[in-house]
Amino acid sequence: MQTCPLAFPGHVSQALGTLLFLAASLSAQNEGWDSPICTEGVVS
Repeated sequence: MQTCPLAFPGHVSQALGTLLFLAASLSAQNEGWDSPICTEGVVS
């Protein structure tokens, strides 16, 4: 199934930016929130 990934580059970038912003906000507000990517290599 082939699609056109460049159909809505602006919407994709905005969506990714929003998700990153929300993730950062949640991380800042809740220090107990763990992410395998962010905490990789960190011994808690």
